Amino acid sequence: MMQNEKIQHKDDMTVTLPSDREVLITRTLHAPRKLVFEAMTEPRHLKQWLGPRVMTVTVAEADLGEGGAWRFVHRAPDGTDHVFSGVIR
Repeated sequence: MMQNEKIQHKDDMTVTLPSDREVLITRTLHAPRKLVFEAMTEPRHLKQWLGPRVMTVTVAEADLGEGGAWRFVHRAPDGTDHVFSGVIR
């Protein structure tokens, strides 16, 4: 984020239940699109916000192109690691 960018902290969020097996969360972020995209796709940013606040992200790897893979490791306060990973198809 550039130092001269000002971000409003009020976001609009709605939660709907399209079916008995779905939850749809829609959120409008009052921030530059480029910054939101970077925050959602770049590992250095993901480590700052991804996961529960009581956990630390110790590994954040993401190659989000087709055929790429992602891997995140969240460390709990008791030292337990929780690993999440997948492949982009």
